Amino acid sequence: MKNGQEAVAQYSELASALVQMGASWIVAEVEQVISRGKTVPFRDLSEEESALYESRLTEEARRGLPVGRAKANDSIGVPYEPYERLALLVDAVERVITTSELSYSYVSSFAAGLGINSLRLESPIGASITAGVPEVRNIPLTAPTLVNERLAILRHVLHDEVLG
Repeated sequence: MKNGQEAVAQYSELASALVQMGASWIVAEVEQVISRGKTVPFRDLSEEESALYESRLTEEARRGLPVGRAKANDSIGVPYEPYERLALLVDAVERVITTSELSYSYVSSFAAGLGINSLRLESPIGASITAGVPEVRNIPLTAPTLVNERLAILRHVLHDEVLG
């Protein structure tokens, strides 16, 4: 398991790379999960988390807010540790890539079964003279090879190299 500073640095590097690649939505979704914290039973709080909980209760009581004490079976939200944050981002990246890869493989196989070799994308569709020249892209639908091997390499890199 990585130490806190190392995990924070790697999280930042991976998040920056995703933003540069146009995948900032992955980072945004993971950060939304992180901001909510993880839910744990009150009885399972560490000493540090219990002390933080008590100091928050004391502060809220000082400000005149009504406070209630959690019972042992109650769930309470606590912040994720740096390593857990990195693991959440790595898992999200892996899920996105795996889903994309398998979806592309399925669509390609389906298209091949229908004798479709490529898709033609035109933007805007049926461009008029005033709209200018349309952007046209042909996307080949050749079935990807070695999908499982590539996904195994991805898992190795993400889990063994990044999280290792």
